[in-house]
Amino acid sequence: MKAKLILGLVFIVNLAFSQDRKPVLGADFNKYVAEMEAYYANRDKGRGSGYKQYMRWHHEMATKVGVSGLIKNFEALNQTAYDKSKVIFSKNTKVQATHGLWEDLGPSDYYSSDAASNSSLCRTTCIAFHPTNANILWVGTPVGGLWKTTDHGGSWNCITNDFASIGISDVVVNQTNPNIIYVLTGDGDSGQTSSIGVMKTIDGGLTWKNTGLNFTPDQNKNPFSLKMNPVNPDILIAVFRQNVYRTSNAGDTWIPVVTISDITDPIEEWAWDLEYKPGDPSIVYLVCSLGILKSIDGGLSFSPSNSGFPTDPSHPTNPKNWDRLSVSVSAATPNVVYVLASGVPGSGIFSGLFKSTDSGATWIRMSNSPNILGYDNGGNDAKGQTGYNVSMDVNPGNANQVFVGSINCWKSDVSGATGTWSRETNYNRTFGAVDPFVHADWHNIKFKGARLYACTDGGVYFTDDFGNSWSDISSGLGATQFYNIDILGANYIGGTQDNGTNEGTIGNPQMHNIEAGDGFGAIWHKTNSNIKFITTQNSITRRQDGNNWTLISGDGQFWNCTLKNATNTNQIFFGIQDKTKLIRANPINDVTINMYSFYNCNNSTLGSGQLMGYSQGTNNPSVMYVAHFYNILKTTDIYNATPSSWTVLPQPSTGITYDDIIVDPANSQRVWVVCNAYVAGKKVYKSIDGGNTWENISGTLPNVPILTIELVETGGDKLYIGTSIGIFYRSSIMADWVYYSNALPNVKVEDIKLTSTHIYAGTFGRGIWRSELYSSCPPTLALTPANETVTNIFAPGTQVHSAGVSLTSTRQYTGSVGTNINYNATNFVDLKEGFEIKKDGYLEVKNKGCPD
Repeated sequence: MKAKLILGLVFIVNLAFSQDRKPVLGADFNKYVAEMEAYYANRDKGRGSGYKQYMRWHHEMATKVGVSGLIKNFEALNQTAYDKSKVIFSKNTKVQATHGLWEDLGPSDYYSSDAASNSSLCRTTCIAFHPTNANILWVGTPVGGLWKTTDHGGSWNCITNDFASIGISDVVVNQTNPNIIYVLTGDGDSGQTSSIGVMKTIDGGLTWKNTGLNFTPDQNKNPFSLKMNPVNPDILIAVFRQNVYRTSNAGDTWIPVVTISDITDPIEEWAWDLEYKPGDPSIVYLVCSLGILKSIDGGLSFSPSNSGFPTDPSHPTNPKNWDRLSVSVSAATPNVVYVLASGVPGSGIFSGLFKSTDSGATWIRMSNSPNILGYDNGGNDAKGQTGYNVSMDVNPGNANQVFVGSINCWKSDVSGATGTWSRETNYNRTFGAVDPFVHADWHNIKFKGARLYACTDGGVYFTDDFGNSWSDISSGLGATQFYNIDILGANYIGGTQDNGTNEGTIGNPQMHNIEAGDGFGAIWHKTNSNIKFITTQNSITRRQDGNNWTLISGDGQFWNCTLKNATNTNQIFFGIQDKTKLIRANPINDVTINMYSFYNCNNSTLGSGQLMGYSQGTNNPSVMYVAHFYNILKTTDIYNATPSSWTVLPQPSTGITYDDIIVDPANSQRVWVVCNAYVAGKKVYKSIDGGNTWENISGTLPNVPILTIELVETGGDKLYIGTSIGIFYRSSIMADWVYYSNALPNVKVEDIKLTSTHIYAGTFGRGIWRSELYSSCPPTLALTPANETVTNIFAPGTQVHSAGVSLTSTRQYTGSVGTNINYNATNFVDLKEGFEIKKDGYLEVKNKGCPD
C-alpha cells in the first residue's frame, strides 16, 4: 500500500538567487531575468550575494530557451536528439564522419604558482565507495558524467560516455553486488542541468539503461539525493526539488511518497536531503522546506517531526522557511540525528546545528555561531551561499564529531556546541599555511570508515586524520568546464567555470592556473606571444607581458566576456554578453605602457537580448557582424571613434534565436550564423550578400543548440559547428552535415579553434579535445595499430572509417559494450589477421563509399 504526503505553505518571496528562487518548468525566462536584474541593480554582486550562481544559470539557459522563453527539461531534449541521431548515423553513411579521430588533451592535472589563484582542476558533486576494495571509488560531476578509479585516484575513467552532456547529483552502489550502480542525473545544486531520471547499470558501467523513473522535456526536475536501503538494495529513495520517489523493485517502478506543494508561488518548493537510521531502515529522515519529516515505514509515508525546531513567526504552525537543510547520522549512536540549517532564503548564513538524541522526536539547537558557512576565515561575516552548496557528515565511529563543508570545512568534536567549531581548511591560498588549502564550494562530504572525502568545485579531496591534513586525488579527472579557449602553436589558454583561467602545453596533461574565479575569454596578442589577455567575472580584464600582470580598466561588472584580435590592427574587441556591448580596446603601446582606451560600440540600434557572437571582415575590416539573441546586426564603420552605426539585418526565419556568427575572410559579404535553442530544421544559415538574404543549410542536423561556428580560411566553405552533443562538419561539395565526433564525448562544445592541421574543441565538462581536420576520403585505407597516434583509439565510442575503393584493418578494439565501429568501402572491406573487437562491441561493414 502506498501513501503520499502533500504539503503546502506560503513563503516570503526573496529574489536573491538561492535555492528558493530557481525557476521551475514552464517559467518565463525573460520575465525572471527582468526581476533578477532589477533586484541586483543597486545591490552588492559579490560573494554571498547569489549573483555569480545566477549568472552561470543565466548563461546556460540563454542558449536553450529560444523565442518562447519557457524553461523545459533541456537535458531530456538533448538525450532524445542524441538517441535519434545515433539511429540516423548508423543507417546512413552520408551523414557520418569518415575522417579525424578526437584525442583527449586534458587537462587532467594542474599546478598553481600564483598564491592568489585558488583554482584547482574540475567540479565534482558526489562520491560512492566499493564495499570491500578501498581503492575503488566513483565520483560524479555536474556535466561530465560519472568517473571511476581503481587505484584511489591514481587514474580515472569516465563510464558514462554514451550520456548526452549529463550531470550526476548522486551515485549509489549495491554493497552486495558492486556491478549494480544507480546514478541520479542532473545537477540540482547549480540548476544548470535538469535530471533525465535515475539511470542504472548491472555490469559496472559498460551499459546503462533507464529505470522506471525517467523524465520527458515537459518534466523539469532538480535532483539532490539518492539513497539505498542498507538492508534491501532493491529499495531506493530519490529526492528531487518537489518530489520524493521510492522504488522497491530495483528501479523498475517508482512511486511518489512526498510531494511538496506551494499553493502561492511554484518557484519556492524544496526537498533536499535524506538519511536512513543506522541499524533500522524502517526509519528515514527527510529535510525539506517544511523542516524535518520522518518515516517509520521505510519511506512509504512521512510525517513532520519538528518538536523544538524553529517556526516561522508569521506562520506559527509551519517551520521556518530555510535556505537549505542537511541531515546526517552516525552508526556509533543510531538514535542521534543532526540537521544543519542555513538562514532565510537568500542569506545562506549559518542558522544552527540541531541535534536529536531520540531519533528525531525532539530537537535542540547546539549552536548558531560562528558563521561556519561564510567566507571569513574566522566565521565573522554574514554571508554564505547554501542556496548553491552545503554538506555535512558525522563520524561513523564517533557521533559527537561533526564536519560541515560549504566554503571551507569546519569541525566540532562536541556535537557542534557553541565555541567548539574549528576551521579545518582554507579556500584561499593567501591565508597562509595554518590550515591546508582545499578548493571552495563543498557539494558532498562523506565518511568511508575513518577516512573523510570531500567533493568540491575544485575536485576530490580526503583526510585520514580528521581534517588536520588533506590530499587531492583529482588527477586524471578530465571534467574541466571550459567557456573559451585559444591555441598558439603547442600551447593553449582558456577560461573555465570555478577554476579560473588556465594555460598549458599540448601533450602535457597538467594545466597551470593563472587566475581564479570563473574564467572567460582568453587570447594571445596576434603579433606578440608574450602578451595575453584574460577575463573573469567582476570586470577583471588583465594583460600579461612576460610574468607581469596588469589590471586593465573595465566596464563595470560583466559576465562571459569574449575576446578577439582585430584583423588589421593591434586592437582587440571585447564582447560583453550580459551587457549587450561590443568594446574596442586600443593599446597605446603594446609592450611598455599597460594602458588601454575603450570605445563602446553599443547604441540603441544594437537591439535587445544578449550579445552572443561577433565576427570582423578581413578583406574589409570596417565590416563587423554581431549576433544578438534576437537579431543579427552589421556595421561598415567599426573603427569610428564615436559609436558605430548599426543596421538590423533581415531575419533568416521566424522563431529563432542566434548564438555565433562567422565571416568569410576573403569576402565580407559572405557570412554564416548559427541558432541555439530547440527549433527543428533551423540551425545554420548562410548569406552571400552581406546578410540581406539567407539560405537555410541546416540539413539533417539534430534538434539541439548550435553554440559555435568556425570556417577554414582556405576556401571551399569548410565549416565546423559545436553543439550540445558534439561537432559537425560540412563543405561546399557536401550535400549535408557529417557528425565529426569520432571518439569525442557527447558533450557541450562551447568553443572551437582551428589551426592549419587540427581542430580544437573547448568543452563544458570534458576539457579540451583535438582532431585532425576533415580531409578528402582516400581511395584505399589501411588501419593498423602502428599508424594510429591517438591514445584513446580503443576506448568505447563510435568510430567511422571510409574509403572510396577498399579498406583493410588489423586494429584491436579493447572496449566492449559501447564500442561501435563502422567500416565503409565501395569494393571491399578486409579484416586481416590481428583484427579484434571485444565481445559485446559492435562492428558494421558496408559496401558504400565516401560521403564526399
